[in-house]
Amino acid sequence: MRPNLRATVLLALLSAASSQAGQRAGATAAELYSAAVAREDALHAAAGRAPVPLKDYRAAANAYDSVVRRHPTSGYVDDALWRGAALAREAFERYGDDRDRATARRMLALIVSDYPLSPFVPKARDLASRLQPAAQAPTEKGAEKPATPAPAQPPPAVPKPPPATAPAAVSPVPPPPVRGPVSLARQLGLGAAKIVVDPGHGGHDPGALGAGVSEAETVLDIALRLETLLATAGVDVVLTRRSDEFVPLEKRPAIATREQADLFLSIHINASRVQSVRGVESYVLNFATDSNAEAVAARENASTEQTISSLPEIVKAIALHSKLDESRSFAGLVQRALVAGLRPANKALTDHGVKQAPFVVLVGANMPSVLAEVAFITNPQEARLLKTPAYRQRIAQSLFDAVRSYQISLKSAALLPRR
Repeated sequence: MRPNLRATVLLALLSAASSQAGQRAGATAAELYSAAVAREDALHAAAGRAPVPLKDYRAAANAYDSVVRRHPTSGYVDDALWRGAALAREAFERYGDDRDRATARRMLALIVSDYPLSPFVPKARDLASRLQPAAQAPTEKGAEKPATPAPAQPPPAVPKPPPATAPAAVSPVPPPPVRGPVSLARQLGLGAAKIVVDPGHGGHDPGALGAGVSEAETVLDIALRLETLLATAGVDVVLTRRSDEFVPLEKRPAIATREQADLFLSIHINASRVQSVRGVESYVLNFATDSNAEAVAARENASTEQTISSLPEIVKAIALHSKLDESRSFAGLVQRALVAGLRPANKALTDHGVKQAPFVVLVGANMPSVLAEVAFITNPQEARLLKTPAYRQRIAQSLFDAVRSYQISLKSAALLPRR
């Protein structure tokens, strides 16, 4: 087969294969991003052997654009915008069509305006300035036009690899626009760069028990998986425990305060006397409003070392909890991400929603704090799922997506209320 024909066939085959994921209505951000990278790789492989049509450059850039359109709060968005802009720039420099320059500038402007925490912002500003249309100087009639500059290589892109060992990465569920008053943290444009992850129970406190599985061991494994995902994404993460050890409830939020964390996430597994009960629920610190929340709090608080004499101080801490609104926002994202991420593998999963209860492990945390109950260990089906590494990875991936969504929601101008 001739080299030019082989390059054309290679591009067609790889582009067709990579587009299958992008065409599925339920494709995750990771799947769309991976498909776009495969399409770009196919394009550049073919370009090394023969000229590539302009339409193929545009299709490759559009594949990255689809990540942004369909999953605007995903952790892959800034990478997709940067790589898409690089392709549009390359197309402009090869074919000289101003529409491709406009596409590149649009994608670069989105990085700067909607994702100001992205590491690509400085490079996006620089490249956008270099793509600014130059003022045309008047030329004499018959004068020779300036030569078109030689095509330049696209700027280096830094792809974000899909999380290791994940069965299928689940994209963050887009957070809803902020309604009502905007919190002071959002008004000041503050971000969330450091998180303390708290695997519940441990040591002499195994937590809830199921058929051959314990809460303490399972949530520790999930927390370690989550730590890997967060660290890979550049998030500063601290665990309250890294082994089967007991850490008093009161010390866990104190660790978050000492570490000057921006978020606190405590991971737990629920239990019920009714074995058919299953699903996920997320909690913020406040006084319980229903009997189920009261029961969950009583079980999770059973290992506290505090006595009744501490009650006035605890009540005061709950009443003066200043991060309730942001905690609710974070909890909503945790809940939505868990449901979206786990339901494909757990069809009967129940969304129990965001609730509130007086958890000792959240008392004293001076940052947005959430306690996530990621399953019911007393449900036989969920207990079986919790024994599998794949399902634990799904839980970790869902929690990671929630953290990334919250980080982006703090900075994304598109989610703030508009006049």
